[in-house]
Amino acid sequence: MELRALLVPHTYIRMDLATLALAFFDRLVLLQPSEKKPEAPFAKLIEAGLIEIVSPPPFGERLIWFERLVKSYEEWGLMMRWPENVSMFKAWPEAVEESVSEIKAELQGRKKVEDDPILRARVILQLAFDLDKRLEELDQEYEALQAKALKLTDFVLGSDPVKPRFPKWVVEGREPNWELQGLSERIKAYAVLTPLLPDLPSMITTDQLEVAENLLDVCPEKERLGSMAIQPLSWQDLPEAVLEKRRLRDTPEGNQKIQALIEGRLEETSSGPRVEAWRLKAEVRGLLASMAKLPGASLAPGETLFFYLARA
Repeated sequence: MELRALLVPHTYIRMDLATLALAFFDRLVLLQPSEKKPEAPFAKLIEAGLIEIVSPPPFGERLIWFERLVKSYEEWGLMMRWPENVSMFKAWPEAVEESVSEIKAELQGRKKVEDDPILRARVILQLAFDLDKRLEELDQEYEALQAKALKLTDFVLGSDPVKPRFPKWVVEGREPNWELQGLSERIKAYAVLTPLLPDLPSMITTDQLEVAENLLDVCPEKERLGSMAIQPLSWQDLPEAVLEKRRLRDTPEGNQKIQALIEGRLEETSSGPRVEAWRLKAEVRGLLASMAKLPGASLAPGETLFFYLARA
C-alpha cells in the first residue's frame, strides 16, 4: 500500500524533517495557502512527486494582491515592535484588536468590511511558511559560522586549550528548535482551509508532540497500533533513494515491518527516530476542526491512520 499522509500543520518542510518523513512515507501532502509554487529547497521533492501540494481555490489575478497583503502584514508586525517569531501570528481577533479585514480595508483605503476567516487563514499560513523558511536559513547560517569558527580557531591558536577561543555559543553548537511557532494559530488555519480541499488522504502525520497529544485527546475512539524505528535519509539521497526504492523500508523485511505496524503487531523500542502509529475512528476534517475548537466542530464517521514522527 502507498503511504501518503497529510503533514500537519506545516506549510514549509525543513530538510531535516523531509529526510525523516520520507524514510517512511512514499509521499507527503503539504497544504499551501495559494497556488504559487513554493520557492524552497524542497522544490526538487515536489518536482519528483514526493511532496504533493494542495491548496484552496486559486486567487488568479488577485494573487499579487494577496502577496502584497502578506508583505504588509509582516511590515505591520515589525512596526509594532513585536519579536519577529511572534508578531507574524497575531492576526486572530483573540490576540489583537486589528483583524485581517481591518488591515485589508486600511490598505485599500476603505472602511472596515466583514471579516473573512478563509482569507485570514491563508494569510496566517503564508506567514508561517515565510517564518519557517527564514528560521531554517538562520540555522544554516549558524552552522556555517560554527564550522568557520572551529577552522579559524585551530588554524590560529592550534590545540592549546588555555588560549582564549570563540564564545561557547559559536563553537559548541546547538540543536535546531523543531517546535513550530504559533502552533495553535496554524492548527486553526489548517482546520478552516481543509474543507476547501477535495482530496485529502486518510493518513496524517506530524513531528509536533503538542499536535499529537491534542489530536489523540479529541478522538475518544482510538487504537494504538505500535511503533517502528526509522533511519533518516540524507538530503543528498533525495529524491533518488525513494524513487529507486533504496530505503530500508523498501526491503522485504522493511515492508513486513510496516504491514505489521499497521496491523498492530509491531512495537519496537528505540531511543532514536521512530514512528508511532494509531488508528482513529474519525474522518480527517472533523479531527482537525475539533482539535482547533472551531464553532460547530464535530467528529464525522470514518477512519484515519495517524503517525507521529518522534525525533528521539
